[in-house]
Amino acid sequence: MLYYLFGVLSLLWIIDLIQTVRFSGKRGPDVEKNPLARFLLKKSREDFVLFKIVDLALLLMIMALLHANYQILAKGMLLSFIALYFATVIHNHRAQKAQPDI
Repeated sequence: MLYYLFGVLSLLWIIDLIQTVRFSGKRGPDVEKNPLARFLLKKSREDFVLFKIVDLALLLMIMALLHANYQILAKGMLLSFIALYFATVIHNHRAQKAQPDI
């Protein structure tokens, strides 16, 4: 089950990444609310993408290590991250849908 949760989180994470790059490409990096992500988007898209991929990899490694001793906690945290990223993807979708030229 842990690998399914990793897969779902990774999919949502990548959808968010694509949405953010696409939306910031149309509207500029200031559409990003996260100050670190906004800084990286202003620097270059490649830096932002690399940061998001490394960030996801580190999170998955931490969750895998946590799961070794605290299975319930790790699954609960993964489900929380999934819920958070699901809400983020929905929010991004609505924001992009509200902009007719995107």
